[in-house]
Amino acid sequence: MTDLDGSNRKMILSDATVRHIYSLVIFENWMFWSDWERKQIHRAHKFNGSNQQALVTLVHRPMGQ
Repeated sequence: MTDLDGSNRKMILSDATVRHIYSLVIFENWMFWSDWERKQIHRAHKFNGSNQQALVTLVHRPMGQ
């Protein structure tokens, strides 16, 4: 069932995993985000948060375009 009030939401990543998100993108079965605190680009499965990994580590803070 689709709800627009957020009453049926599900947490798939914890605060320990995600620190300071600047941008978030969903593509196919993956979600990608940039983390300013870790200076990395991450990905995880969009339905359950599995297979999370850092794809890129940067010298500066990653920003969305």
